[in-house]
Amino acid sequence: MRIARVLVRFQVVLFREDILWLKMKFNLGVGDEQLLQLLSDLLKKDRQQWKAKFFRRHGDTNVTGCQRDWAASWLVSINRNFQFTPETLSLALSLMDRFLNSVKVPPKYLHCVGISCFFLAAKTMEEDEVVPNTQILAAESQCGCSVSEILRMEREILSKLDWNLRHVHHIDFLHALHALLLSMYPQYLCLGNMTPSRQLSTLTSKLFRLLCSHKFMVFRPCVLVLSLLSLELETYVPQSWLQLTMILQRLTEIPTEQLVHCREECSRQLSAKFHLPKPPVLYARRKRVCMKRRVEQIEVDEIYDCIKHLYNEDDLAKSKSSDKVLPLSCSTELRQCVDDVPVQTIAAT
Repeated sequence: MRIARVLVRFQVVLFREDILWLKMKFNLGVGDEQLLQLLSDLLKKDRQQWKAKFFRRHGDTNVTGCQRDWAASWLVSINRNFQFTPETLSLALSLMDRFLNSVKVPPKYLHCVGISCFFLAAKTMEEDEVVPNTQILAAESQCGCSVSEILRMEREILSKLDWNLRHVHHIDFLHALHALLLSMYPQYLCLGNMTPSRQLSTLTSKLFRLLCSHKFMVFRPCVLVLSLLSLELETYVPQSWLQLTMILQRLTEIPTEQLVHCREECSRQLSAKFHLPKPPVLYARRKRVCMKRRVEQIEVDEIYDCIKHLYNEDDLAKSKSSDKVLPLSCSTELRQCVDDVPVQTIAAT
C-alpha cells in the first residue's frame, strides 16, 4: 500500500518536477556539465557491465547468501583496520560477488576468496607505499591462509574475471550523485550541521551496511545509491525531497517502480537492528585442529613403534603410513575445482 501511495505522489508531482528540470537545464555551469558527463559515462558502463547476482539460501556445497554476507562484513572490518579508502572496500566487494557468481565456491574457501579480492582491490586503488606485503596482510587479517594460497587464489580470480577489475561500482555513483545534488541544491550543505565530507561519510557507512546484505545485489548500483539518497533527502528536506529525487531519477533513467521497490527495501534494512551473519567454518581454525590431530597421531604412532620394538614386531605392517596423501592447500583444491568437474561456470542470462 505504501508503494502505491508513493507512486501516486510521484505522478502528482511530475508537472512541478518538469519546471525544476527546465530551470536546472538552462542554468548549467561548467562544473555541472562535467558532473552530468561523468554520470552519463558511469551509466553507460553500468549498462554494459552489470549483471544481477543471486545466492542460495541453503546448501553445504556452495557459498550461501548468509555466508556471503558474513564475508562482506568481515571485509568491512578488515578495511577499517587497514584504514583503506571506501573505494578499495567497494571494489573488493564487487570482485568477490562477481567471482562467487562466476564459480560455485565451497564455503571452506570463502576466507581465501575474500582476502584475495581485498588484496587485489588494495593493489588497484591504494598507493603502493600504503599496501602491505602479502605476509603482513595474511597475518593481520587472520584469514588462516598462507602467502602462496593467497597468490594462487589471486591468479584464479583474475583468470575467471578476464583480468577486468575496474567495473563501475556503488561508490562511483555515490560520489557522482552526491556532488550533483550539492550543485543542484546548495541548501543541502546547511542541513544537519554537517560538512559535505561528513555527509558523504555518513552515506558511505549506510551504503556499506546495505552492501552487507545479498538481497540488494539484484539492484543496479545506481538504483541502490539513488534510493539511499532519496531516503536521506526525505529526512532532511521533507518539503522538496520528492522533486529532487525525480530530477535524479530522470538523469539516471531509472524506472519508478524499481526505484520505489528498492527504496522500501533500503528503509526496512536501515531501520532494522543489524545482526552479524553467522560465519562459515573458519579455515584457520580447521587448519589448527587438523595440525593438532596430526601431532596427536604422530605421538600415538611413536608410542606404538616403541612398544613394537620391545616385542620385536618391527616387521609387522612396516609401511602402513607410506601411502598417506598430504592435504592440498585451499587455493590448490579450488583451482582443481575450477578446472575440473565440481565447479560449473554459470551462463549469463
